[in-house]
Amino acid sequence: MNINTISYWIAEAVSSLVKNKKIVLTGVVTMILALFFIAFLYVAYVSANSLMDTIKESQGKIEVFLKDLDETQTENVKSTILSISGVESVQYISKEEAKERAKDRVPAGITEGVPDDIYPASFIVTISDLDGAESIAKSFREIEGIGEQDNDILVNENSGLIEKIAITIKVVSVTIFILAVVAACFIMMNSIKLMLYSRRREISIMKYVGATDTFTKAPFVIEALIISLISALVVIIITGMLCNSLTDLSVNAPMFSFLKFSNESMNTLTAILILLSVFIGTVGSSASISKYLDV
Repeated sequence: MNINTISYWIAEAVSSLVKNKKIVLTGVVTMILALFFIAFLYVAYVSANSLMDTIKESQGKIEVFLKDLDETQTENVKSTILSISGVESVQYISKEEAKERAKDRVPAGITEGVPDDIYPASFIVTISDLDGAESIAKSFREIEGIGEQDNDILVNENSGLIEKIAITIKVVSVTIFILAVVAACFIMMNSIKLMLYSRRREISIMKYVGATDTFTKAPFVIEALIISLISALVVIIITGMLCNSLTDLSVNAPMFSFLKFSNESMNTLTAILILLSVFIGTVGSSASISKYLDV
């Protein structure tokens, strides 16, 4: 195999694409639809996970009220809390801050005249495992310096349920995405088969004049690869534009912050679409054309 042979194959593939515009267009449209379906599901998967992470972040907190402690004692309690497995971060709320928070939660005027000392300082503890919230809260009760009353440690009662829902959504999303990829591969391979079927006579003639299997296959494989990559490029451009719009929406409307599509996610999607199109274009066309080589 030399550069002239490869150049010939590429020239034949391009020439064939030009001559068979209708068949090529049908194949491109079919593959674009299949790849766009995959892209849509991936974006939905990322957004669903982002939404659940946002919910977990807002709900995965335990508020721990402290006794009257000096600065050193407060730091010791904080260090002990951070050493517990499942704790991600600790935020200190002073008595003054607690009073300001109370003003935001109750009707105006009620907190006026109430001394600061009546508001206990506390820690807002962010945890990584919502399902283990009760177990973590139980560990807090053993720490010296934390209030001993039941309501001195506040845990979201739905934290365990939220964790289970998040796991279920991720499992279902991944399963649906994998099934969609398999279905899309099947559709794209059938599209390539139809394209090759319409040109089976051309393949047979090449074999009759003595062309080797590799020499016969190569132009068709390159042609299928070009079609696959063009389809993937179109889908990547359209999806990128849509994701930019979603990101702009998430910035302008905080309630839709979960729709933000990061560059990392876009790079992952781009890699998936390109690898998938290369696989279908090469392996799919090579396997499909083999049945026409036995003449």
